[in-house]
Amino acid sequence: MASGTRTSITCFILCLVLLFCLIPIGSAYAVKTVALIPSSTPRAGEVVTLTATITLHGSSGKSFESDHDLVFATDLERPMWTIGCSRDGFYEAAITVEGATARLDGSTLACTSGQTLICTVTVEGTAPLEAESSEITAIAIQETDADGEPVQGGSYEKTIEVVCGATLDALIEEEEGMLATLRLLMGSKARGGVDISAAEAKHADARDALACASAAQTCSAAYAELAKAQKYTAEVGPLLDLAVEEFERGAAAATTTSGTPAPEGTVSGMAAIATLQHQPAADGTAAPTATPASADTHDRRDGAAGKGTDAANQAKGIFDQIVGLFRGLLGWAGIPSIQR
Repeated sequence: MASGTRTSITCFILCLVLLFCLIPIGSAYAVKTVALIPSSTPRAGEVVTLTATITLHGSSGKSFESDHDLVFATDLERPMWTIGCSRDGFYEAAITVEGATARLDGSTLACTSGQTLICTVTVEGTAPLEAESSEITAIAIQETDADGEPVQGGSYEKTIEVVCGATLDALIEEEEGMLATLRLLMGSKARGGVDISAAEAKHADARDALACASAAQTCSAAYAELAKAQKYTAEVGPLLDLAVEEFERGAAAATTTSGTPAPEGTVSGMAAIATLQHQPAADGTAAPTATPASADTHDRRDGAAGKGTDAANQAKGIFDQIVGLFRGLLGWAGIPSIQR
């Protein structure tokens, strides 16, 4: 009998110890229920709504010090708080707060003996993509004293696990399909003689980044690697286009040098000259017309011959004048002239 009594006492003491461990010492409030929508493991980027019900009972005076506060905090992105309280069934005006934290002051939370205050705290936000860890704080509650310092035993925290989910998997799969298509196009161009080395290097960078995204331990790391892969993939196409343009320019230059017909749109040097000869001059006058070489040579020769005949005739006339003058002098002197 004595042994059974000692066992009962021991169990009773253990229950008391467990009770004190579950209920923080000095806490004037109790979190009764916590509801999380959609689940305790939301996907990154998904909207999360958490509702916590807090109960305060008045016994032997005020259960919550009027100069104490309750401070609420969350790791959700773009959070919106809605807090409403009812005192003995009578609802008080709810408050709405936007931001990472919200606060209820002691004058609102204080209860007199026999009163019951029930506050419903709802926070809605987005599960973050860039969290340092996949585990985040959905809601944290801390009682603070008149100096703003935490009250021992007056804290509560609810954490949730954020998973990347199907959204990331779909994006990775889409990027892999794009890289496969580019791989086929690159192979086709390479078989045609195009140098695809630059595009191929960027393609390899994109594949490596996708592999890192698939193996990442956190959503933030996965999305960071996915962003790298998307950037590299976007650069493959322009690099391939540039390689094709360089190849076509080289082929055109080689064709022109070899003497084969120039590509459409090019004009040979002789054709350009012929075109200029038939175009009007800048002042509107007609351009000079080319003269056949044989006719031009014949005209020059005729001109030279004509000039020579004129000179001979002029010399003969001068000579005849001198001879006539000489004969006149001889006659005046009475000397007979010699007839030719």
